Amino acid sequence: MILVKTKIGKVFSGWERWKNLPERRDQAANVKGSKFEIGLKRFLNRTLSRAFGAFKNQLELGQATKKRAVIQIINVTMGSQKKMYTRWIAITEKFKLMRECKLVGGVFNTLNLAIKSVASNALASHNEKQIIERALLKIFSNMSYSVDICFRKWRDVNQI
Repeated sequence: MILVKTKIGKVFSGWERWKNLPERRDQAANVKGSKFEIGLKRFLNRTLSRAFGAFKNQLELGQATKKRAVIQIINVTMGSQKKMYTRWIAITEKFKLMRECKLVGGVFNTLNLAIKSVASNALASHNEKQIIERALLKIFSNMSYSVDICFRKWRDVNQI
C-alpha cells in the first residue's frame, strides 16, 4: 500500500481499502446485531443521562459559586487605585465593543443601501427606467460637452 499525502491519494487509498473488505456472510445476524447495538445505546444514554445530569448540574453550580466567591474576595481586598483601574478597564472594553458594533452596523447599513439601490432598479417600472436612463445620458452628454469646451479654451490659451 502506497502512503499518499494528497487528498485525492487519501480518497483513492480509502476506496481501495473499502473494495478489499470481505463480503458479509450472514445478513440476518448483522441486522440483529445492529438492532441490539441501537437498543443498548438508547438504554445507556437514558440511564446515564439521568444520573450524570444531576452530578453535572451540581458540579456547574459549585464551580459558579466558587468563581463568584473568588471574584468577591478579590474585589473586597483590592485597593482604591486597583478599583479605579478595573472600572477603567471595564469602561474601555465596553467602549471598544460599542465602537465595533457601530462599525459592523455601518457595514450592514451600506450593504443594505447597495442592495436596495440594485433591487429598486430591478423592480422599477419600465417607463421609470427609461426616464432615469435618459436623464443620466443627458447629464453625461452635458458633462462631456462642458469638458470638451473647457479643453478647447485651454488649448487656445496655451497656443497663443
